[in-house]
Amino acid sequence: MRGLVKAHLESMHRRAVDVVERCRCSYGFWASPSNYRGQLWLRDLYYSLRGLASLGYLREAATQLQLTLRAVGERGEVPDYVVPQPKASLSARSIVGLLMDSPYRPWAADTPLLLLIALRGGLKLRLPGQLSRKLKLVEDGVERLRDPSTGLIKGCDYRDSLLFDLPLLSNQVDLYLTLKLSGRLSEAERVRQAIEELYFSEELGYYRDVPRGHRFDVLAHVKLVSSNALDGRRAELVAKSMIKASTPYGLLNFYPPYTAAEVWRSWAACQRAFKASWGLRFLSSRGVEANARGSYQNATVWPFVHNLAVEALLDLGFEREALRNFIKLRGFNEYYDPRTGEARGSRDQLWSAATWISTYERLVEAGLL
Repeated sequence: MRGLVKAHLESMHRRAVDVVERCRCSYGFWASPSNYRGQLWLRDLYYSLRGLASLGYLREAATQLQLTLRAVGERGEVPDYVVPQPKASLSARSIVGLLMDSPYRPWAADTPLLLLIALRGGLKLRLPGQLSRKLKLVEDGVERLRDPSTGLIKGCDYRDSLLFDLPLLSNQVDLYLTLKLSGRLSEAERVRQAIEELYFSEELGYYRDVPRGHRFDVLAHVKLVSSNALDGRRAELVAKSMIKASTPYGLLNFYPPYTAAEVWRSWAACQRAFKASWGLRFLSSRGVEANARGSYQNATVWPFVHNLAVEALLDLGFEREALRNFIKLRGFNEYYDPRTGEARGSRDQLWSAATWISTYERLVEAGLL
């Protein structure tokens, strides 16, 4: 049996490398070679960085980050993605989608944080004067998003059709790391203390996804572990809660799911709070509908989250559970149905493959494979 598992994982590794190769272009990396071809997504790149580094692709990653930085608006608006290639090279379906969509989602709070972390902590690029000015615009934009009383930030993370105007735990951990990397240590500590006071629940035994909430956000806890913001006394509790996200097909992105009423209420509040084009509203509403049905971003298996959670379990000393969950994943789609294992969304996603590669290598280094 061990030999069969090893052969399967070696085959998966070859497939993952192939996905990354097919996403690679002269500008960086498409989010996928099919549905998202022509789109350089910042989130997808950020979470893929360690896997890309292991393949020797940091130069391409740096090119994409600088293209994203050049596209920053005068008020520090960071695009979710950039499209550098002429539209004539894309399919008709892709062109229609791009014409309706907008890379600047006014409710996105994670993209400026991820860009700052990647540039200051991940690649540590030396930027020319014009791009340094753009970086300052991003930092100023983040400050405008922060609540003066709490210092926290509101807006969506990668679940950009689910939660819109809430202080999500995932974004607070990114904010903490952003401030720490910029040398603003007192502000970083202020955010860390707010996380402890407003998000941790003694009753639940984990940090809630929002203040006064009750859901366990797997990615947020991964970030708490990797950024060393997790109170060490709570490590075992967090690991056990993460293991509860396990399904036969991988780890959920969070649990329990949001109800349809909560999803629609959040979307209604978003439309009142933010101005957006009709095309962006239409495309986002399709994601909202899927989330209201209990699919898409609403308590499903997202491979990039699953892979990063496996690494967090390794960091917390739960090696057996890490390996047991790692081998459940069967591919690199955007997400999977946790009840049936059906592959959903875009095929061959960059972040699904790249995070799998980095996690696989961690398990090999640990002597578990």
